[in-house]
Amino acid sequence: MMLVVEAGGTKTNWLYGDSESPVFRLMSGFNPVFQSDEVLDAMILQLKNELPSETKEIYYYGAGCFDLSYSNRIATIFSKHFPQSFIQIKDDLSASVKALLGNNPGIAVILGTGTNSCKYDGKQITEQVPSAGFILGDEGSGANLGRMLISSWLYGEFSNALAQKAEEWTGMNRIAYKSAFYSQESAGKYAAKWAIFARENQDDSYISHIIHTNFNQFIERILLRYNPISGQKVHFTGGMAWYFKDYLERCLQKYGLELGSVLQEPSGQLWQFHLHNKNIR
Repeated sequence: MMLVVEAGGTKTNWLYGDSESPVFRLMSGFNPVFQSDEVLDAMILQLKNELPSETKEIYYYGAGCFDLSYSNRIATIFSKHFPQSFIQIKDDLSASVKALLGNNPGIAVILGTGTNSCKYDGKQITEQVPSAGFILGDEGSGANLGRMLISSWLYGEFSNALAQKAEEWTGMNRIAYKSAFYSQESAGKYAAKWAIFARENQDDSYISHIIHTNFNQFIERILLRYNPISGQKVHFTGGMAWYFKDYLERCLQKYGLELGSVLQEPSGQLWQFHLHNKNIR
């Protein structure tokens, strides 16, 4: 019996079983940077009655697990409930790498609310260009796309028709929205919601231009620093890559690169990786 957990700030995917088709449970998000141990403990207790006592392997991939102190906290919580199980804790980028590349070398990218990326040699991450985060960076992400759209709207760069759509979509005029935006605890997530507005209005030439600009910035400031060779495939997970796949492919081609695998989320492929690679952890 195996348990694979893929946890983000918004939602957590729990998969368990011992076959090609695991049981899937969707629960609230968890990030140890912002949330207490009791939150994760409660989720495990909620699910524990479903899990057989002989759960032998637990693979947890989550936001915040880049730091050893946070991953150790999570390991301690699982050890309390499953003292006889093998437990492995890794960050969310590792989940995307294994889901996208398996045991093959390549470049893996997360384009979701934020941006993360790395070069992988088939066994471990060998290079990682750090993202500067929301406001200072996160090029290619939903948050960066939202920041660009919001500032364009506030500066009056939208056409009258597009500005009207923005007011209707937000339910606020520009002055009220600016005040609402700066009062948010998580401005990045708030900005990333504008990816929905972009999808709904992507036929507008100005929106299309900003989507392309967002991806071009990611390629120029982050991706090309891995020195990819011409024609190399680059692989992606995340909503931005999934919903704007055509834009992303055109931008990559502009720089002589190819779009590889694109997953909306890594959970399913991550399960298959661990199911068929029992000796690789």
